[in-house]
Amino acid sequence: MAYQLLRAAAEETMMKALANGTLFLVAAAACPLLGACTSGEGGSGDGTFECSAWYRRDVTVAIEQEAHLSAVIGAEQAATLGDFRFTVLYTSDDFEGRSLLTRIEDGSGSEPHAIERRLFQLGDDSPQNEFVGGHGFTGLSYVYHPTSGAELQYMCQAE
Repeated sequence: MAYQLLRAAAEETMMKALANGTLFLVAAAACPLLGACTSGEGGSGDGTFECSAWYRRDVTVAIEQEAHLSAVIGAEQAATLGDFRFTVLYTSDDFEGRSLLTRIEDGSGSEPHAIERRLFQLGDDSPQNEFVGGHGFTGLSYVYHPTSGAELQYMCQAE
């Protein structure tokens, strides 16, 4: 329990320091405690991911909207594109470990309901951006709205 409290405090302090560009040495020293300091071809291991989504109301038309979300540990990011609400959440806990959750909901009504959810369990190392075409570590996914037929394409990559 004490470890979890210490880790949560270190994460909060590190994220604040990194956000304003100060305390680089302290952040680097805290990095092993946070379990997010690996490096490799997939990314720097700093715990950030870039997720991009593209929307079109029908497969016969060009992309009409796009969104780019930066997933930072503990902060949910979301964008509404046409009939869809696209959400990403990067977490780290004892049950799932480091993981990235993508969630696509029907954004056309007053009460959103899930169309698709994917959990990417990342382990201790940064995921490798291995898909050809710049499609990150998730690959390019296609999701179709159940009533309108609109299409959402998305992918996430390690930064």
